Amino acid sequence: MLMRARRILCVGFLVLSGPQWVLAQSSPYVNDFLQMGLGTRALGMGGAPFVSIADDPSAIYWNPAGLTQIPRKEVEATYRQRYGGLFKDQEISSVFPMNKSAFGFSYFQTTVGDVPVVRELSQSEENSFVSNAGDLPAASFSNTRDSALFMSWADVPIENLSIGVTGKIINRNFLDTLHAWGYGLDSGALYRKGPWGLGLSFQDLLQGLKWKGNDPNTNEDLSYNESAQIGVRMGVSYTMQVIEGGTTLTGSLSGERVGSGFWPRLGTEFNYRFIRFRGGLSINASDPQSDSGFKSSYTYQPSFGLGATVKSFELEYGLRFHPLGMIQSFSLNYKWGLNPNDINLTLPRHKLVLNKKTPSEDTSEMQSLMSLLNSDSSDSYAKRQ
Repeated sequence: MLMRARRILCVGFLVLSGPQWVLAQSSPYVNDFLQMGLGTRALGMGGAPFVSIADDPSAIYWNPAGLTQIPRKEVEATYRQRYGGLFKDQEISSVFPMNKSAFGFSYFQTTVGDVPVVRELSQSEENSFVSNAGDLPAASFSNTRDSALFMSWADVPIENLSIGVTGKIINRNFLDTLHAWGYGLDSGALYRKGPWGLGLSFQDLLQGLKWKGNDPNTNEDLSYNESAQIGVRMGVSYTMQVIEGGTTLTGSLSGERVGSGFWPRLGTEFNYRFIRFRGGLSINASDPQSDSGFKSSYTYQPSFGLGATVKSFELEYGLRFHPLGMIQSFSLNYKWGLNPNDINLTLPRHKLVLNKKTPSEDTSEMQSLMSLLNSDSSDSYAKRQ
């Protein structure tokens, strides 16, 4: 019955996702402060290629279906500077696995400080400035902050296939005069078979953003609604073992919908012992609203990344070259809780041997052992043997 319910959920997920992507037409700039996504690892791989990997807390944004791959509890903190330090991003994310399901949340905010604000000149002031070279009105300075709260859930309805959804609450501010609250719903699917990974994610399937405040020039009351363009990412990845002992190389190719075009992204990650090297390339249209697709001018945005593991901590650095300025990101990830791979280390006196029984018997034996570990009752378990 549970398996049937999960299959129905999977079909419903796909039916919900597809039509809205086809029918929706809106602006790609509404939630532009989230365009670089969460985390540092994905940034170093070009962003979108992570949709078919999605095995750290940043999957909350890139593809929530990937949360089912995370075996231990994780928390990740990220700090990023964009465009030469003009924008500053802060993020904290956490994931909690639960059998075949997983739950995650993230809080993200971006700030811009000391924005000069000069009110619009009246006709008489404009004439005076042109004819008499008068002084412009003095500029005031303001700070602006945008933020988003993400809440995700993922499950495995069918073997090798996971699906996930992310709900988000958006808060946006324009100087000190306009403020907006909104919501959004993202979804994703991930299929993994051996070294292959196939990922698909939709952003802002359901969404809305309502602005209220005063016009900074006329001080008139304003109230209007905006809707974000539905985002689509799809990709494929392949991981191969280069050297025995855990040295692997992962390559990923993906496409991302930006404006009216669908643009390619490339990413790779080389894992050597406790150090990771990453590279990526994003190709973007100079004008995301252009209808000419690849016929319009486009830009190349290379990215690089480094990572290192120290016990339960992971340190990440990412760098991306953008036409508006360099983007740098730093992350610290901490993992805790029981990892199934550590069972023999946790119980050195009682080596776990799963007999060749039926799958249900093996599963029951594993669940019993996990319960004993969580209750610190390994000694009593030994006595019963």
